[in-house]
Amino acid sequence: HILGVTPLNDVTERLISQTPQLVTYSKAFDTFTSFGPVIDTDIDPDRAIVRTYLNGKKVQEGCTCDTLFRPSELVSFLSQAMTFYPGDLISTGTPVNVLALSDHDRVEIEIEGISLRLVNPVRDLRTAGR
Repeated sequence: HILGVTPLNDVTERLISQTPQLVTYSKAFDTFTSFGPVIDTDIDPDRAIVRTYLNGKKVQEGCTCDTLFRPSELVSFLSQAMTFYPGDLISTGTPVNVLALSDHDRVEIEIEGISLRLVNPVRDLRTAGR
């Protein structure tokens, strides 16, 4: 059973992810997988329209109905190997057009039907404070 849907910012450090053994590590930094601000229980998880905006410009749009595996299929498949508990979160990945982010960018993610967007300011910690 899927409770609902929520925006999730699936961030990857691209330089690190080029090493196949480090792909998971490249997504594991603090703030890299933020989600929210709400969970909507009325939207069909298999038909959710997701949009991403970079500095106010729409740069991605996709439907979970067009993903390789729909959310309901992911839950069915994954539950064969693991037990899910209330509060568990499954990310379906990102729509087409992977983005390159820069210091001081602003990323906003919305799911059609949810009035609030997930908003993330981007900071490059290597240059912060300079």
